[in-house]
Amino acid sequence: MRVIQQLTEYFWNRGDLSPRQVDYLVLQGYANDECLVGRRDPAPHVLDEETDPSCETLEDVRVRLDRARPRAGRGQTRQHVSQTKCERVRRSVADVLTQRATAARQVLRLAEQLEHDRTRQTWRDFAPIAELLRQHFGRGLQDAVEAIRSQPRLLSSSWQLLDLAEFAVIAGDRQQHGAASNALRALLNVNHRREMGSYRWILKHEEMSLVADLVETRHNYLQVLQHLHERSFRLLHHAVAVNVQPQLFWTLVLTYNARQMRPIARNQHGTGNYVLERRPAWRVWLQAIDLAREIDAKAMDQWLHQIVTDGSASPMLDPEVVARTLMLSTIECPVGWHAPTAT
Repeated sequence: MRVIQQLTEYFWNRGDLSPRQVDYLVLQGYANDECLVGRRDPAPHVLDEETDPSCETLEDVRVRLDRARPRAGRGQTRQHVSQTKCERVRRSVADVLTQRATAARQVLRLAEQLEHDRTRQTWRDFAPIAELLRQHFGRGLQDAVEAIRSQPRLLSSSWQLLDLAEFAVIAGDRQQHGAASNALRALLNVNHRREMGSYRWILKHEEMSLVADLVETRHNYLQVLQHLHERSFRLLHHAVAVNVQPQLFWTLVLTYNARQMRPIARNQHGTGNYVLERRPAWRVWLQAIDLAREIDAKAMDQWLHQIVTDGSASPMLDPEVVARTLMLSTIECPVGWHAPTAT
């Protein structure tokens, strides 16, 4: 009843209801006379809508107003805005892929494997690089271990190309919020493109399909890191001692400390360690904690539950508390590993 009264007041103030129609609604109890500004006293004889063909019902008024709305124009505007935001997201992703295509020649030293007659790279030039990374880390753990054994720098240089942080910034940009950014965010939170569900439409764009390749290869890469921690720590130790990116270094250091809580793993490492006083930038620290949990979630959870003494803060639900606690905790580092200076 309250809704009918509000609708009556709304249409009366707009002038879409005749006095006769308002009189009928007041007499039937559907409208409040005190809220109808400017209304005259009700007529002594009000005809029923069914008997007076000149009366226009509220439904007729609603239908007439609904037909008068420029629906097509508004729909076209929304569609245009959505397409514009999608193009912006695609261009941003393409720019990142272009930068990585240019950097890949130096970090992977692929001059003999890639064309080098082009002076200017495009995002399409990243496709053979993505395929090469898939060959290194997508064929099996043993093949990946052998690739790292023959090229220790591959461990760090591959991570530089597989890092998804720049794409996460694009997906989180409020100015580009829309269907495309939501689909990109969903893509970054899965391990395989088949898990995309209703967002699979984004993969029809080639640059987004390349990002999906990176997501899958990154998942395989993290599995390789876990395998190296468990089965070939000596090889991992050597690869990290050669050179490693800051984010990857702190990720492996945190994973190392988490696994040190297990006596068996401690005996397997056997490289000796020292207390690491240096800490990275806050952003790198947060990312390293998340990545360490992706590599060995069980070990990290057990470690965090032991060092986080505040019972009211769960390590799963309060990453800020976890990060601050770890920042103040004693962090051990294998002898031979050195924290990068640019952190």
